Amino acid sequence: MLTKRRFLQLLGLGVATNLLHGSTATASPRASSQSDPVPQGAYAGVITFQFDPNRIEEASALWETSVYAAAARQGGLLRAVLLTNRETGKALGIGLWASQADSEAFGASGAFQAAVAPMAPVLVAPLVREQYEVSRSPLALAISGGG
Repeated sequence: MLTKRRFLQLLGLGVATNLLHGSTATASPRASSQSDPVPQGAYAGVITFQFDPNRIEEASALWETSVYAAAARQGGLLRAVLLTNRETGKALGIGLWASQADSEAFGASGAFQAAVAPMAPVLVAPLVREQYEVSRSPLALAISGGG
C-alpha cells in the first residue's frame, strides 16, 4: 500500500501516475520537467476526498476547474495532482507549494472554501485537508548534484 508520505516523495519525482491497480492520476495542466527540482522548504497541501465511485469523472473535472484553478490563481503552487480510486471513490488532491506560508494561505482562504463548494454533490463524506513538509525529493537532489 502506498502511504501518503511515500506518495509525496514520488510527487517530487514527477512519477505519480497509475500508482495503484484501479487508480488514476490527473496531473495539473502545467507539466513539470525533471529539471524543475522541488525547492527546499516546499510544502504539500493534501486533500482527502470520498467521492461517489459512480461520479469519479465528474469529480475529477470539478477538481481541475475549481480546486486546481483556484490554487493556481493563489500563487506559490508548483505542481498539483489528483489521484483517484475508481472502485472506492477515495481520492487525494495534492498541491505542492513553494512554502508553508503559501500552502497555509490557500487552505485558510475563502478561495479554497469557494473552490471546494461545487464538489459537494459528488462527495459522500466531508473532505479533509492536511499539510506536509516535503522532507526529501531524491530527484531534485540528484539533479542539483547533491544526491
